[in-house]
Amino acid sequence: MKRSLLALSLCCALAAPFPAQAYLTELKDGERISVASMVSAPVSAAQVRDALVNGAAAHGWMLVSETPGRVVLSLMHRGGKHKLEVAAIYSESEYRFEYLSSDNLKYAQSADGSRMIDNAYYRWTASITRAAGQILRGER
Repeated sequence: MKRSLLALSLCCALAAPFPAQAYLTELKDGERISVASMVSAPVSAAQVRDALVNGAAAHGWMLVSETPGRVVLSLMHRGGKHKLEVAAIYSESEYRFEYLSSDNLKYAQSADGSRMIDNAYYRWTASITRAAGQILRGER
């Protein structure tokens, strides 16, 4: 009887979902990504912009708006269940992403100002970085 209860308890514990915190990471804007680390020849800001927009489009992102040196990109994932909007701030030498808004990515800001978000944020923005690098190197 004790074994049955122990086995049942263990099964229930393993079947319980992991806490939401397990999939969250701290959100930090502004990590600068060097264009020179991706390519050997100099590129223009327009080429960086095109690489970001086209690389993002290759992964389902849409261009929402733009001003010189800044594009706003939006991703609807799983039929709109998850939505992420970021700004890519760029120049001929570097770019960075800034979080703008999201739906269903568990975004939260604590009293001390730290922000948390689903790990998908970094996976999805990294997909833009990989694709933009390939475009700038002429691999796409």
